[in-house]
Amino acid sequence: MSVDVNKIVLDIRARLRKLQRTDDKTKKRYLVVASTIAMILIIGLWFVYLNLSLPRVDNTESVVTNVDVLSRDESNNKSFIKVLGLGLVNIKERFSRQFVRFRNSFTEGFIFFNDQIRRVKEFSFQSEELKFTFEEKDPISPTSLP
Repeated sequence: MSVDVNKIVLDIRARLRKLQRTDDKTKKRYLVVASTIAMILIIGLWFVYLNLSLPRVDNTESVVTNVDVLSRDESNNKSFIKVLGLGLVNIKERFSRQFVRFRNSFTEGFIFFNDQIRRVKEFSFQSEELKFTFEEKDPISPTSLP
């Protein structure tokens, strides 16, 4: 199985010429598709580069969850309802933390916006006191270009 590069290049040129002769709607569609593919490719390469260049940080903190507490339970009664209840408690705690963060950021934004609105606006009007002086310097002789 050999690949004929000349045939591939001629095929690409023929497709480009065919695209040049099409209407503007088709050209715009090709532009959007090609731009999207190029953007996805560039962002993907950027993520790969960041994953390779940034150092990895290991999680040294041990997080104790309700499931860990359940597994350490001496009676070791892992009923479906108990596991489901602990999972729901974890989800509720996670949502409550996210809600608190959202509420705090919303409050900070509202306070900032309110301060910007209520801020006293000051205008200063000054008369023009521009004093330009022209000091006569030595005249520059014109230079002829070659």
